[in-house]
Amino acid sequence: MTTATELTPEQLARLDVIESRVIELRSELYGYFQEIDALKQAGIETGEAAEALHDLSDDMSDELRMLRVSRGVSAFSDWWSHRVRAKRSIAGMVEDIPDDAMDDDAVLWRGKYQAALAVDRAIADLDPELPALIDRADALGTERTDMQLQAVLGMTDAQLEDRAEAVLTQVIESGWRP
Repeated sequence: MTTATELTPEQLARLDVIESRVIELRSELYGYFQEIDALKQAGIETGEAAEALHDLSDDMSDELRMLRVSRGVSAFSDWWSHRVRAKRSIAGMVEDIPDDAMDDDAVLWRGKYQAALAVDRAIADLDPELPALIDRADALGTERTDMQLQAVLGMTDAQLEDRAEAVLTQVIESGWRP
């Protein structure tokens, strides 16, 4: 038995079908969100139900996009998760690990860091501005808004993610691997 290291074309095609269905489900969840929000507006205590639906919908799409874009390759997935979704620097992956730590987790995360750093360099080779744009988004903090990103970067969060996806896809399709 061999272990797959990245999605096959067939698996990628199936993932496209799944992602299409999730888009349909997101639309349905949004309708439920609106219904619960209407209850809240009517004075009914709904707790965090509406927010939970919204978060579930966003999380589904984010995770599926990351899988599709990264093709299941750990280094690409780690780069996407840390740099694109979280808008953080690569150094953030290991900033909490003491320099002298040698346990399995420390070694694992240092390896992930090195692989993601290699991906970041490959990205910079194709789009030298992209890592700097992500770093500027990181500098805005975690509570940044699309309006702030538009003012500082000249693009929204969605536009930045689309640009990152296009460049990462180029890297992957070139055959480059960390």
